[in-house]
Amino acid sequence: MSARLAEPAKKTYQEPADKETFFGDEAGVVDRAAIQREHRTDPKNPCDTNLFIGVFFDGTGNNYAGSFNRQDHSESNVARLYSAFPGLSVPGVLPPQTDWVDPEGRYDNYFRIYVPGVGTPFPQVGDSGGGWIDGSLGGAAGLHGQVRLLWALAQVINAVHRFFTRRMLLGHEAIDAANQAPMIDPHAPAGHPIIRHLKHWLETLHEAIRPHILTPGQKRPGNIRPAIVRHLYLATFGFSRGAAEARAFVNWLVRLCKLDAQLLGRPEPMTLAGFPLSHDFLGLFDTVASVGLANLSVIADGHGGWADAQRALRVPREAGRCLHLVAAHENRRSFPLDSIHVGDELPANGKELVYPGVHSDIGGGYRPGDQGKGTEELGADMLSRLPLAEMYRQARLAGVPLKLEHAEPDVQDGYKITPRTIADFNAYLDVFETRSGGTAAIVREHWRRAIEWRVHLHRHGGIAALTSYQRASTLSRNRLASAWAAFGEELASFRRWRGLHRRCFTTPDAAPQQPPAERGRTTFLQTLMTMPDFSSLACLATPLPVLILDRFPNGLDPSLDGDWRRIDGFFDTLARPPAAVATLMDHYVHDAIAGFLADDRTEVIGHLKDLVRYKQLLDGDERFALNARRLGISLSDEEQGYAAYYERTGRIPPGMPVDAREPSWLGAGYLRSRRIYAGADDVLLTAQHSAADGEVA
Repeated sequence: MSARLAEPAKKTYQEPADKETFFGDEAGVVDRAAIQREHRTDPKNPCDTNLFIGVFFDGTGNNYAGSFNRQDHSESNVARLYSAFPGLSVPGVLPPQTDWVDPEGRYDNYFRIYVPGVGTPFPQVGDSGGGWIDGSLGGAAGLHGQVRLLWALAQVINAVHRFFTRRMLLGHEAIDAANQAPMIDPHAPAGHPIIRHLKHWLETLHEAIRPHILTPGQKRPGNIRPAIVRHLYLATFGFSRGAAEARAFVNWLVRLCKLDAQLLGRPEPMTLAGFPLSHDFLGLFDTVASVGLANLSVIADGHGGWADAQRALRVPREAGRCLHLVAAHENRRSFPLDSIHVGDELPANGKELVYPGVHSDIGGGYRPGDQGKGTEELGADMLSRLPLAEMYRQARLAGVPLKLEHAEPDVQDGYKITPRTIADFNAYLDVFETRSGGTAAIVREHWRRAIEWRVHLHRHGGIAALTSYQRASTLSRNRLASAWAAFGEELASFRRWRGLHRRCFTTPDAAPQQPPAERGRTTFLQTLMTMPDFSSLACLATPLPVLILDRFPNGLDPSLDGDWRRIDGFFDTLARPPAAVATLMDHYVHDAIAGFLADDRTEVIGHLKDLVRYKQLLDGDERFALNARRLGISLSDEEQGYAAYYERTGRIPPGMPVDAREPSWLGAGYLRSRRIYAGADDVLLTAQHSAADGEVA
């Protein structure tokens, strides 16, 4: 199965809360799933019931409580889905005003579990969400990710216990004790500390609700109040690092439930307290792991700790149906995509769709009016509403008991989409011929169109010509203008690279008539004097690149040189972009690089750590420092000062500009495509050979 470009949105997507209109012919599928699972229709067994549990992992920097308290309509799509799932919330995590209103007790067997994004307050797990440790490392390195996984697993156990007793079972002490063990491999042996903790949790649950558990051969448990539970149905959603958490969570849930079946001698493959358990749906918005050292660093891939790509992030068959919506326009270096592919193959239960937009245009989180995008007060013209509608649709078709039609009016408003937004979205999709294939190939076509739009704008009026720029706030205009200036510098750097690249790789007949040794030395010296950054090193057949590459085992991101070679191949053909592309880029697609700021993007700490590493390298090797200065890739005095301050204090330097864009000397910028991992640290969809175009894909 191959990835696909998003399908055109139907006009009926304007009002997802209108179930009959939104689903049309598919409404019967939704109704049948509800009747089969949710309704107590068997007169012979009126006490039988099922439990329904939804788990929602929000993205980095996203917190439903914060959005709700600000009343700025910036809720992520995960928070919006949470709001459409009925039932009991975990007490204390969110304001009580966000609770599902259920005066008749129709949903007392439904439980919803919301997990705030890393880098935001989550006092239930000891995460303040602020300061250097919790705030900065939460955003930059996924700190407190493991404890969130354990907390979510504990809440699933608590949900079963709450149904019977109306009380919680596992508290902070149990979760904190388990968090002392490394949580890396869901397939760890039985004697591993984390497995021993999970076993203890299960045994505690078994003992607490033993009268309600059916033993083999028993038709009725000893206690049938409040009901006899026959089955548990779960669904999990996540965005950004929350999507990585969701994937790891499902793998750990599978291990937990297999362990439960083993402990109780059940024939079913997965149980919880002996009740058969099915995981129906895994809904993912643009998975980014970046745990430990983020991919921004040239020596790491962001799959540290609990986010091991091979052991924790692969989608298991027990996950049920999996839908992964990925961003076509995200290209920040520290936001690499973790596709659900394993090598070239999608899992049999997985579907990966590419949607136009950057990271938070897919998972949500922008306020209406951010960067001048979105003029409708409640955000009905935001691009993120389209992937939200598709995720909602697919989840309900898979049997997830979302009840948007019964939610509060303000929740329903958070799903609405204007007719103009649908029309502009569909017009944009009509431009593209590639509808299916590899995820990287689909993304790359949108990347090319974005470059064409940006270069054309650079030649004709610049960013000030954009309607969205003119209506943006002063602060947004300042940030956008700063990023635009950086793009101009990047474009100039690319043009210098083109000249160097052609001089380095000229044919023998075109080369200067010099002895080979002299010719090589002249080329090297000329390049040393003109090279602006790391991006040109690939053309040098000299010891210097070897020296630098030896220092950084993962290299200088070989995708950068491949990106610029690819741009070189089409740069001279760039023309005026189609009107539909210009409309979407101006009015809907946010500039993630311009928005990558220290006051709302805590990944600035990752930038500081890279400055420190590079400073240490320059300070520790005179030969390297000399060559770096000659290449023009040394740190500025300001950067040296920031690195020294952070190295000394561990804090963000006072007076440091809020602009936290990733440094160009690490291969970041608008003229690079996104790194896409495929089931392993060393398997990149963006580093595969494409027979179709004859180049490195």
